[in-house]
Amino acid sequence: MAKFSVHHRSRLQNGVHAAFQVLNVCLSLFTGMRGGELVKLQVYDVEAQREVIRIRHGKGNKDRVVPVGQRALTWLEKYTQDIRPELVSQTDQSSLFVSVRGRVLCRNNLSSMVKDYLRGAGIAARGSCHLIRHTTATLMLENGADLRSLQQLLGHESLVLSLLL
Repeated sequence: MAKFSVHHRSRLQNGVHAAFQVLNVCLSLFTGMRGGELVKLQVYDVEAQREVIRIRHGKGNKDRVVPVGQRALTWLEKYTQDIRPELVSQTDQSSLFVSVRGRVLCRNNLSSMVKDYLRGAGIAARGSCHLIRHTTATLMLENGADLRSLQQLLGHESLVLSLLL
């Protein structure tokens, strides 16, 4: 098996980092998931045929199912087929998102990636993952979503929480 040079490893990490940024922003924006929910996803939580993602043990230890669009599924498929297999260091690793070192992606790494992506897009607002979650809610409301649907999608226990967005 060929060894990566420092140059190759750096290029791989930069490419993976960019792909992660796009994928995680897409998933956050298209599903309204919390950053902590994204990093806890397992490979088997994505049901591409049904176009849903199962969120297990979300905030308040509650499960829910969220719809996911074709664009996000396309990015997910590219990641799971082309990128993830090169990163996974343990054959029994079922976490969907892994770091460039093959370990489970942690919440802080995800936040950093999303911040970098937003900064690169010229968006200087604070909040990274949560900013995208708020954007999802705002776009849904502006496009006619009812509050109950928004409440369910975001996993809010109370309708009041959804109104505070």
